[in-house]
Amino acid sequence: MRRSILSINGNRSMNFIVQTVLSPRYNLLAVADVYQAMNELRKRDEIEMIIVDLDQHTQESLDFIQHIKTSGLYQDREVIVLASEDNWEKNKSVMTSVENVFFKPFSPEEMVRSVDMIMNKRLEKIS
Repeated sequence: MRRSILSINGNRSMNFIVQTVLSPRYNLLAVADVYQAMNELRKRDEIEMIIVDLDQHTQESLDFIQHIKTSGLYQDREVIVLASEDNWEKNKSVMTSVENVFFKPFSPEEMVRSVDMIMNKRLEKIS
C-alpha cells in the first residue's frame, strides 16, 4: 500500500507541481485550505505527512502547524513547509518543529529526496 501525504495549498499551480512530483511514489491528497485539511485528518488515519504552503493563508497555516505539532491526536505527522523567504523570516520562530522547509522556487527533485528520507526515517521509527 502506498503511503499517504496531505498537501495544503490554495495555489492550484503549486498543488499541481507537488502532485506531479510526489504522486508516482505516494498517495497524495491535495486540499485548498487548513479547514479541509483538518476534515481529511479526522477521516484518514493513514496520512503520515503534511505539506503546508505558508504563503497561502499565513496565520491559519501557522495555527494549523502549531496545532498539529502540539496535539496528542496528530503530533506524529511529519510536516514540510513551502514558503517564500520573506514569509519564512517573519515566522521562523513558530516553525521550529517542522521537518523541512522549501523556499520557492524549489527543486522538485530535492523535494522528492527529502520526502523519501523523512518517510524512510518515519518507517524506521515505527519498526
